[in-house]
Amino acid sequence: MRRTKGTFKFGYFIYVCCLSVVLIAAVLYVNSLLKNYEASQPERQVEAEMKSLSDAAQDGTLWNKLTFPETDIGRFEENIDLKSEFTALLASPDLEYTQKPGAHDEDKLIYSVRNKGFELAEITLHAAGEPETKLAVFTSRRWETEKVDIVLEKHDYKLSLPRDFSVSLNGISLSESDGVSDGKDGIEYTANGIYLRPRVVISDTHGNLAEYSFKGNKIVPVLFNYSLSIPASLTVEVNGEVHNGEPLDNGTVRHDIRMLTKPEVRLSDLYGNMINYDGENELPLTYMKIVADSGYTVQVSGREVPAAACTEAENPDYAELAKFVADLPKLITYDIALLKADAEISVKDRNGEAVEFDKGVHLLDLTDKNGLDTIPENISSEINVIDIAEKWSLFMSKDLQVGEIIKYIIPGSYQYDMAWKYANGIDITFTSNHTLLDPPFTNESVSNYTQITDTCFSVDVKLDKNMRLEEGNVIVDSMSERMFFVKYDAVRNGITDSVWMLAGMKGN
Repeated sequence: MRRTKGTFKFGYFIYVCCLSVVLIAAVLYVNSLLKNYEASQPERQVEAEMKSLSDAAQDGTLWNKLTFPETDIGRFEENIDLKSEFTALLASPDLEYTQKPGAHDEDKLIYSVRNKGFELAEITLHAAGEPETKLAVFTSRRWETEKVDIVLEKHDYKLSLPRDFSVSLNGISLSESDGVSDGKDGIEYTANGIYLRPRVVISDTHGNLAEYSFKGNKIVPVLFNYSLSIPASLTVEVNGEVHNGEPLDNGTVRHDIRMLTKPEVRLSDLYGNMINYDGENELPLTYMKIVADSGYTVQVSGREVPAAACTEAENPDYAELAKFVADLPKLITYDIALLKADAEISVKDRNGEAVEFDKGVHLLDLTDKNGLDTIPENISSEINVIDIAEKWSLFMSKDLQVGEIIKYIIPGSYQYDMAWKYANGIDITFTSNHTLLDPPFTNESVSNYTQITDTCFSVDVKLDKNMRLEEGNVIVDSMSERMFFVKYDAVRNGITDSVWMLAGMKGN
């Protein structure tokens, strides 16, 4: 029994040893197969050829085996030794290769040798022998170099820059004649017929130099170019200094910010809000222009509009009234610009009533806002507006003498002078002979009564005067006027009395 057991152990040991030898042999075989498979890949042949090109460029033997192409040098490379520059590119450690898509068949492959994306040469391989497959999955094939071609072609380089930047290629400055306007504030330059990538120098108005890169034949500068058209009341600071910008006709200011390093752009409003702008984010902005007389009250987020955002002017409609009325309302323009989205803006009229308006509008003109539809009783009891409008209409058609109308008009007013000039001028002689129909006036109405001050008001009056001409035609003379009345100390029958009198008229 002991002998049998010893024999088994010995046999098992021999078995394990044989199995190990077989496994080691298999591993060595597969490892050798993988090495041969890897070495047979076409990329290894390309790498060997690329190293050979680089070594020859470094030791000065490159042009012993290859021919430098003939060139037709243009203005940008007149002072460049193309052969030396090209050789230096091939000697650079930055060489890389890529297979040219579509430029191959079953027995031929073409690779492009490049320096940082710029093509310098083409390596063409052809297959030597038939493919061999081992272990059912490893198929390899020998590849040999068919030819190496130097690639030296002309390129047209393009570059877009702000108009006030300067640029040179290989020491040659570009002018506006080398480019075309982009329709804004920049120029797109084109430099034609350049073999190698040019050395580019880009500088701003302060002499700072820009970095750049190539994307194909496009020169791309590292440039921060912001353009903002914003309300004038907003303040823009660039790197801590106020940027004034260029005022535009619509009340906004255009800020063109161009820098070679990323600027710190900060915007602030008159309400204490401040944001940083990076050229991409949208501005949270509430912007509205309101034009109203000084009797109105405007608030933003519960606060009065700062004086810096308000512009005061005389109301041209009240120009003639100023001779007779003190403290006429001014026209106030509120330029509201808030660095806050959907800020609350409220408006109240001279009576303290809230003014309703569309929150989406950017211009709210309250100078012609409709007033009352009727004349208040305390006013209508003192003056008959329709009666004066009728008298003026009758005077204009020569149905009433000037003396009958001017007693309702303030002496020295434009309306008073106009009545006298008309009565004594040539225009009144052209009035056609006619008779008034019965009733002479129809479609009479008053609207938009507006109390301008305690001693002045305006009201819109409309009426139709019906007349029959001598030849029998019936015509309608329509009147639509805004009439201005002032409380005036008039002398009548030797007695001074404060009465409402016509101060002016404005056609609607």
